[in-house]
Amino acid sequence: MSINPIPSNINESPLSLICSITFEVMRDPVIDKHGHTFECAAIEEWISKNNTCPLNRQPLSLEDLAPNRALKDVIESFGEGTKQDKPDEEAILRSPGPVQNDNLANPLLNAAKEVEKKEQYPEAEKLYKMALEYTSKSEDYAHLPQLFEKMGQKGRASHSYVVLSDLQLKENEHDKAIGSLRKSLQLVEDVEIKEKLAELLVKNGQIQEAATHFLELTQHALYHKDTLKAAPFCRRSIELFPGNPETWKMLAALEKDPVRILMQGAQELLMPIKERIALCKMVLVKDSINIEARFLQLELKQAKMKEKIKQLKQVEQLNRTKMKAEIKQLKQVEQLNRTKMKAEINQLKQDAFKWSHPKQFGKKEWENKHGLDIGEEPPISPEIVHISSTGRPCVD
Repeated sequence: MSINPIPSNINESPLSLICSITFEVMRDPVIDKHGHTFECAAIEEWISKNNTCPLNRQPLSLEDLAPNRALKDVIESFGEGTKQDKPDEEAILRSPGPVQNDNLANPLLNAAKEVEKKEQYPEAEKLYKMALEYTSKSEDYAHLPQLFEKMGQKGRASHSYVVLSDLQLKENEHDKAIGSLRKSLQLVEDVEIKEKLAELLVKNGQIQEAATHFLELTQHALYHKDTLKAAPFCRRSIELFPGNPETWKMLAALEKDPVRILMQGAQELLMPIKERIALCKMVLVKDSINIEARFLQLELKQAKMKEKIKQLKQVEQLNRTKMKAEIKQLKQVEQLNRTKMKAEINQLKQDAFKWSHPKQFGKKEWENKHGLDIGEEPPISPEIVHISSTGRPCVD
C-alpha cells in the first residue's frame, strides 16, 4: 500500500482522528481488540506482513478488526467544518501552543523527525506544527526553523528563529536566544531583528558588540536616507561605547551643530589620543578660530608625546632587562668553563703523579712508557716536575 501525502488539513485535526501508521486523517477507521484505531487499508497491509499490532506488538489478525462507525461520523463532520475554515499557519509560527502535553507532543515530534530523515519536508512541517499545538518548549520548536533552512525557505526560517529566541528568553536562556537571533540575521538582514539583538546584547552585558550593531543600524538608515531613525541609533551607540570616533563623525553629520558634537567626541577619554586629535582637526576645519579646539589639540599632543616617552622608557627598561639576562648567561658560561678547566687541571695533576710513581702506574708499564729500567725509584722527567709544581703543562 502506498502512503498518500499528508492532507493540507492535518495541522488542524484533533490527534484522535490521525492514523498512527499513515499520519493522515482517517477516512475508513477500524478498531482492533486492543482498542487502537487505524485506517482500514493501512492496518490490513500491516497485518499481512507482521501479524502484530503496530502500537503494542501484540498478536493481531484481520478477524480482530471492526469498523469504528462513531469515529467515522466524527471525521465526516470534521471534514465539513474544515472546508470552510482554513488554518492560519503563520499564527502557529508566531505563537506555539501554550498548553504543555508531552504525551501528545512527543509522538508527533518523533514522527516528524522520521519523515524529515526521508526528506519529506512538507509532511514533516505539518507534523511539527501539530506537535506545537501541545508544547511550547524551545527545544521542541527549534526543529521548525532548521527544517525551513533545509527547504531553502530563508524568510520563514529567519522568522522562526525570532520566535525561537522569544521562547528561549521565557526560559531564561539568554545566550541561546542571542544565538537564534544571530542565525536569523545570517539568513535575512532585517532592521527590527538587528535592533532586537542589540538590545538583548545590552541586557546580557555584551556592550561593545551591541554598540557595533547600533552603528550598523545607523549606517543602514543613512543609506536609505532615513535621518529620523539614524540619529537615535547613533546616539544609542555612543551611549553604549563612546570610544568609537566613527560614531561621533556620523552624529556630527546628522546634527545641526556638528562642531559641538565633534568637540564632545574629542573630549572622550575612552578614545585613543590619535583619534581625538583628528576630531580636533575636523573642528578647526569647520571653525579655524575655535580656541577650545586649539587648546585641546595642544594638550592632546603633549599627552601623546608623554605617552611616546613612556613607551620608549618601557622599551629601554626591556632592553636593560634583556642585557642583564644575557650578561648573567655569559657569566654562567664563564663559570662553567672555569669549572671545566679546573677539572682538566686536576686530571693532569693526577696523571702527572701517576706517571712519576711506578707503584701507582705499574713498574712494567712505566718502563715500557719511558723505554728504560727504572730500578726502585725511577727518575722524574722535567715535564712531570713542571706539571706537578705549577699545575700547567709545558709550552714549547
